[in-house]
Amino acid sequence: MALQQLRQSRGLNQTELGRRLGVSLQQVQKYESGRDRMAASTAYRAAEILGVEVGALYAGLRARPGRSPKSANTKRNPILVVPLTVNLRAAPAREGELIDLIRSYQAIADASDRALVRKLLKRLSGFSARTKAAAQ
Repeated sequence: MALQQLRQSRGLNQTELGRRLGVSLQQVQKYESGRDRMAASTAYRAAEILGVEVGALYAGLRARPGRSPKSANTKRNPILVVPLTVNLRAAPAREGELIDLIRSYQAIADASDRALVRKLLKRLSGFSARTKAAAQ
């Protein structure tokens, strides 16, 4: 499921991803459904194409029964799909900037500091004013 979400968030269809990976549409469907496993080299190429770390392709997957007992207790990180543009008037953000922003935000341990960052971003973007205006 992670591959499908990442592919869709990048605006790629299965045919295009398959072409860029050098595999068929049907093979992409098998990867996305979990019927076939991806070779490490294919996973690496897919991650490059999708602009993510290889681990993002496996986010949310559960370990098979009988496999490493430690993995069953490992906390899973959900995939966050972020649109690269909010509206047509906004300048598109570079993907690297968004990833850096999210990582920096996640590194803030204090909840009140995170709230201040959110408040600052909303104020700078004018998001709060637009939301209030739309509600009236």
